[in-house]
Amino acid sequence: DKAVLNENTRYQAVLTGRSRTDKNNNIYCSITIDGKQADTVPKKYLPDDMKNLPVEQLKGREIYVVCLGKNGNYYRYRVEK
Repeated sequence: DKAVLNENTRYQAVLTGRSRTDKNNNIYCSITIDGKQADTVPKKYLPDDMKNLPVEQLKGREIYVVCLGKNGNYYRYRVEK
């Protein structure tokens, strides 16, 4: 079940400990919002104390994101520091 989000709205997100890597070796961390699967946030934009940890160690950590709206089938987010 995927989260349905409003543009320009701040959400508390939980990192799932799962990630994917794109063709440029950028790492994207999966998040959930309100217990529902959301999309991913770039690991390089996580708060400094989380940026260098292995993705598996991020499971359960909470961050705040602002939904920037939909890009095709996916939501885009800005991570708040």
